[in-house]
Amino acid sequence: MNRIVRRTSLALVAALSLSTPAFFPTVARAEDAPASQPAKKPVVDYKKLKELLPESLGDVKRAKTEGQKSSFGDQSVSTATGTYGDSDAENAPTGTLSYIDYGSTEVGAGIAGMIDIDQESDDEWTKTTKIGDYKALLNYNKKDKHGTVQTAVGSRIIVSLELRGVSEEQFKKAADELPLAKLAELVK
Repeated sequence: MNRIVRRTSLALVAALSLSTPAFFPTVARAEDAPASQPAKKPVVDYKKLKELLPESLGDVKRAKTEGQKSSFGDQSVSTATGTYGDSDAENAPTGTLSYIDYGSTEVGAGIAGMIDIDQESDDEWTKTTKIGDYKALLNYNKKDKHGTVQTAVGSRIIVSLELRGVSEEQFKKAADELPLAKLAELVK
């Protein structure tokens, strides 16, 4: 079940990303009326995004960070990723937290309007909830002690958290401590 949710979540992000005009701009013809799209905003500097990667996710300490800005045509993407825990230690909690700024309000708006889910089995649960003011999709596998969070901030920064080897309480605590309000300040 967890693989299905992960694939569905990744497919959702990919579909929203690839279906936006930022990725497939329409070709304007001379006879077409001008598009009434909002002005594009520059992406947040990845160094500022990296500064908002927490030192720890619950009890799992940050091991490294990385970031980059990529541009293709007039579209830019800024990313920052933190890796958490000791991946060499057997059964140690590990995780990844990523921020992706597409500079487009269309990407995050699609995620913010995602469907509501409330599903539970003996081994796993998936639900749409709020983290602060932000709608988020959470999934936790009790058997594997593996959890994921996906949300959008400021209708343009995609936040993705994955934790492995943590209790349900540790997972929920890490999700609740995500600096979503600080990320929103970067895109105001």
